[in-house]
Amino acid sequence: MLFCLLAALPLRSQTVTKVDNYIQYVPGAMAVGLKLCGVQSESPLGDIAIQACLSFVSEAAFCNALKYSICEQRPDGSARNSFPSGHTCTAFTGAELTRIEYGWGWGAVAYGFATATGVLRVVNHKHWWWDVLGGAGLGIGCAQLGHWLTPKVKRLFGNGKSDEVQFAFAPTGMIVYF
Repeated sequence: MLFCLLAALPLRSQTVTKVDNYIQYVPGAMAVGLKLCGVQSESPLGDIAIQACLSFVSEAAFCNALKYSICEQRPDGSARNSFPSGHTCTAFTGAELTRIEYGWGWGAVAYGFATATGVLRVVNHKHWWWDVLGGAGLGIGCAQLGHWLTPKVKRLFGNGKSDEVQFAFAPTGMIVYF
């Protein structure tokens, strides 16, 4: 599949597909979803949630800081925020989180989706190949940063009695009448 997409690169001058807008989230969903499905992981669900939050927040911050300070023109001329590829950065952050938690078996699947995302960004003329490589490296680095910061955040906010941080989710809403 990868070779077919690369072969189509010189033949297309416009967007081939928009599937990259969706598959960028698959690796990150795998990192949490596999645990929810009962797959054995290195960490408990709370730790995976903390890693994911730290990784994706740092990924968004670093990626956007670079995009809007470097101001590289996109191949299709649509904007000046090409480097690094945000889609690829998101995909590789999730892929590395999946690899850290579940090993290379599931990690290879996640990296396949991440690689497809990067290739499609180039095929669709949204990024140059170096934008995709930069996004991939940044994403992997942010996942490693989130993994490294997790025990420190747990010590900072934990109560010292448990290795796992407890989470509570309480959806709220606000109705505004005009």
